[in-house]
Amino acid sequence: MSHAVSLDALLSNQPQTRDALWACLTSDPATGVVLISSDMEILYANERLAKTFGGPEAKPCDYVGKRVNEFSPERYAKERQVLFEKVMGDGRSRLIRSVWLGWQCILWYTPLSSSAAVAASDAPWDRVLAVARRLPGIGAADALVDDSAELIYADAVDLGPLSVLTTRELEVVALVGAGMSIKEVGAALHRSPKTIEKHRLSAGQKLGMSDRAELIQVAHRAGLMLEDAHRVRMAPVGAAPGL
Repeated sequence: MSHAVSLDALLSNQPQTRDALWACLTSDPATGVVLISSDMEILYANERLAKTFGGPEAKPCDYVGKRVNEFSPERYAKERQVLFEKVMGDGRSRLIRSVWLGWQCILWYTPLSSSAAVAASDAPWDRVLAVARRLPGIGAADALVDDSAELIYADAVDLGPLSVLTTRELEVVALVGAGMSIKEVGAALHRSPKTIEKHRLSAGQKLGMSDRAELIQVAHRAGLMLEDAHRVRMAPVGAAPGL
């Protein structure tokens, strides 16, 4: 008997165990949990989810009962709608990598069915459960998946403190964070080392960071990649979460 079948049998026959597992998941201080309906209404969100994507003052009640487009930028809401439809359309879970409030965030989207959806053979999935964690480290998302899971890089991002940087400065910080020397960054971006050093110093001044080590730290926190410099930057409306 596989682990999946054994767990299914355990949860079906012992509702107390099922409830205990759910309580464990939603109370984990490092794990955000949100349940979203097919029409993008937030049905449930735990404390960690609210703080991870809305900031330290955010509460679940800020989002529960609202639709994603009510508190998120339009570009972001549309991208999430497409991702939810994919998950509910074929019933396959997906891993989403995003940058929100300057942190790299990894979200596992899993389709779920309500009792009404089970009765409708044409639409078996009508909810998405998203489990989210902040995961610093460049390339950390790729290390989590194999051929059995699909990894999607969200194009709508909130760079947090990094949003003050120009596209070129972001590129430089990303490559410096990846361990490249100024000379190597210059070769990669087809610019002179002197020009790259100017961009690095400018980025440091804007971020209030005086040395290379601090830049590397902030790049790793965001899991910053060269491609992130060219993604769509969001200007959050209120405490809009990156669900």
